[in-house]
Amino acid sequence: MRFDSPCSEMVYDAGAYRARDMANVGWYEYFYGLQRDIPEFTCGTTLYQKAKQIVDAMFAKPGESGHLDIICSHDSHVVVLASALFGLRTGIHGENWCGFTEGLFFVGERDDFTAYWRGEEKRFRNW
Repeated sequence: MRFDSPCSEMVYDAGAYRARDMANVGWYEYFYGLQRDIPEFTCGTTLYQKAKQIVDAMFAKPGESGHLDIICSHDSHVVVLASALFGLRTGIHGENWCGFTEGLFFVGERDDFTAYWRGEEKRFRNW
């Protein structure tokens, strides 16, 4: 088993802080805007850009055959990935936010992986 702490790209969500500072948008409003493609809430960052950054960081270090890789992150990353991959929509005040310790499971390689979340399973190729 290999345990990785999150990459710096995953830990610091610059987009949320930039939106808060530049556009006077709150934390939940930023994610609401990402999910609905409202550039005024995200300073132009798209949900796909944010999710791709996280997925790229997760698959940046190839795992060893027969080992389990565990990557720990933050609730905001779970929301971004669940929104981009499974269509999660949260409210402008944080309604339907992911639960404490909720996560997603990924199996495969960067160009062909399966994601599992809340009883759903989806395969992604060249995403």
